[in-house]
Amino acid sequence: SAPNGYSVSIDQSYANSTTETGMSFTFAGAQVGATFNYSIDDTNGGTSAITGSGTISSTTQQISGIDVSSLSDDTLILTVYLTDVAGNQGGNQTDTATKDTSAPTVTITSAESGTTSNSPFSVTITFNEDVAGFTVGDISVGNGTVENLVNTTPNRVWTAGIMPSADGAVTVGVNAGVCTDTAGNNNTAATQFSITYSSGGLPASPIMLWKFENNGNDEQGNYNLDSSSGASFSSGIVKDGNYSLDLTAGSGSFMYNSGLQSFIPSGNALSIATWVYIPSNPNGVVSLFEWCSGARFGILLDNTAKVYGAVRLSPDAYITSNNSINIGAWNHIVFTWDGTTANLYINGVEDESSDSASGSGNNIAAAPYNNNNFWVIGNNALNQSSGFNGYLDEVLIYDRALTLEEVTQIYNFY
Repeated sequence: SAPNGYSVSIDQSYANSTTETGMSFTFAGAQVGATFNYSIDDTNGGTSAITGSGTISSTTQQISGIDVSSLSDDTLILTVYLTDVAGNQGGNQTDTATKDTSAPTVTITSAESGTTSNSPFSVTITFNEDVAGFTVGDISVGNGTVENLVNTTPNRVWTAGIMPSADGAVTVGVNAGVCTDTAGNNNTAATQFSITYSSGGLPASPIMLWKFENNGNDEQGNYNLDSSSGASFSSGIVKDGNYSLDLTAGSGSFMYNSGLQSFIPSGNALSIATWVYIPSNPNGVVSLFEWCSGARFGILLDNTAKVYGAVRLSPDAYITSNNSINIGAWNHIVFTWDGTTANLYINGVEDESSDSASGSGNNIAAAPYNNNNFWVIGNNALNQSSGFNGYLDEVLIYDRALTLEEVTQIYNFY
């Protein structure tokens, strides 16, 4: 008589991206010596069934190493029958499993965008299917920490509070492979969410801040402007506070500090940020700021009101803005140098960037550190021959290259 009383079961509930090339099934009550034939197919009719055969050596024999990767993600149907040595064929025995090889995807969104002052701010982490194993430790945050994690839609949607550590860019990510779907597929990585955090203050750790509130004092208490020639303080044209630095008395008007011998920029990097007001185009190239008669790192304007960012003037090394600043209005200018790349920003927007400043000798550290090292504001540091005619306010010096986010932060602060 034909073989009977046997059954089969697929050993895996799911064929996922890891197991699809190594599926298996196991007999129960199989007739030793009989021949088995099997097929595994999906239900869509568009693929060829996976088939195989062999000889039963054990009543509970396992058939392994079956590759079903050519079948569709679908319900898989296993069909098996036995044939004894006399050629009698037993009935078909079946079992099913689900094939799902699609990795769960994840997105990070927030009601916040661009720049936020909220601390913490909330993000929503959404998977496209149910997942298991997702925890707070699976969220990566740059410049911040995760304050809490709440599962708002079971196994699929979470909200997290993100606490920024400092002003600037904050990034939130979910790495690949931190959780699995029901079939056991690992998740893909999320596209990183990024936002700028601004506490409403200035970027941290300026080394100098001159507000010109009827004096040349450095608000950081380090480098007061202790001498002047024709400079005064205006209460009529002011960007912030009650006064600005008035340098309209003539080409010889300037303020300077003669005590910066000890100042050496950290890591060969500097940034200058200032508000500038000019009543008319300069008559020629004029200096807003210069440091050190050797390096003369600073900001200048030409006769079309374009900005020069000078890393060194002897020999020349500078970049020039593409745009002129506005006449009869306050303009925010930032010049940064990180030791390799010079950047100019006008009114919170990057105007020019170059890692090959015109000329040569673009190395602040090459300046001779001697008793001639001082800041001159409103004229050049060498011989005070290119005086600036206008007003300055809220001058910040950093011993690092400010980022675009930090430049925007300063611009938005005032």
